[in-house]
Amino acid sequence: MVDLDYINGPVITIETLILPDLFAVSTIIAEAGNQPLNGMIAVAEVIRERARRRYNSDGSIIGTLLHPYQFSCWNHDLNSRRLMIRSINSLALLNPIPQPNVKLAVEAWAKSKTTNLTNKAVLYHTQWISPNWTKNLKVIKTVQIGDHLFYNEVI
Repeated sequence: MVDLDYINGPVITIETLILPDLFAVSTIIAEAGNQPLNGMIAVAEVIRERARRRYNSDGSIIGTLLHPYQFSCWNHDLNSRRLMIRSINSLALLNPIPQPNVKLAVEAWAKSKTTNLTNKAVLYHTQWISPNWTKNLKVIKTVQIGDHLFYNEVI
């Protein structure tokens, strides 16, 4: 059991995750599973901020994650979708001994409710690529955390 009882926050365990949480945790693992906890929290913050602002989102967590071409792990190619379905299934089956990155991703998702490591960023990419949208004058880099650079879009 992954018990994430932290100060001023709810107790969240793998057993208490609901479907949007499972999608979010799976996304965090796929997008930042090789990052330390702060890197995972940062990706989780982007998910929450996009949903809150309805930034390429319908305002729901699942709608945010599945909006086309927003999170590469959810792109429409069959391999990405199969990977994510397997990831959600393994989380939902409540493996009694979760992998360390699963524990960290669950913790990151829980903590991201109250953190602001990214300065409310809505965009990010790995440091090894330079997407065209980074050249948009309305896009401003906020911070680098681990291997990811985070951005906000000025409206």
